[in-house]
Amino acid sequence: MNQRYTTEGMEKFLACYPDGPDCELSRIWHEEVSKRAEQYQALMESCNGNPEGIELKHHERDTWAAITPEMSNPEIGTHRCQYFDQSGFFSHYVWKSAEKTLEELLREGYCLPAPGQLDRLSVTTEWQIGSAKTDLIRQLNSRQITFEQYQSKVEQVSLLAA
Repeated sequence: MNQRYTTEGMEKFLACYPDGPDCELSRIWHEEVSKRAEQYQALMESCNGNPEGIELKHHERDTWAAITPEMSNPEIGTHRCQYFDQSGFFSHYVWKSAEKTLEELLREGYCLPAPGQLDRLSVTTEWQIGSAKTDLIRQLNSRQITFEQYQSKVEQVSLLAA
């Protein structure tokens, strides 16, 4: 028999309705949680119970997320959910485990396996330009450059796309 993967939150919710939901709203929630539990099971099976390194696409948008070890703030959590699109990284969150990170990604709608997407995007011109602009924002926020310098450099970077 295959390993059964689940989360505490999914188990608690589904246990509330052992005979099925008792109203329309409960039915909708039950269906959503059941669907998420099936997705979680399939993804955990695909990575042999270790979702670290998995890449997922959002079901409605051209955005992706990857589960990586957390290196910069290990006191907050052990795994990072790193979000990205064609222009580069745009956000991240830290969770206590890779499994919790996967659960949260599914809740947010990141459910389509996309192995290798980060590698494919990171070599494109759009990614390189986006990463350069992100670094300029970092320099501006840390007061390494002035706003005028930032504007000038953003214009120069933007010319690379033309």
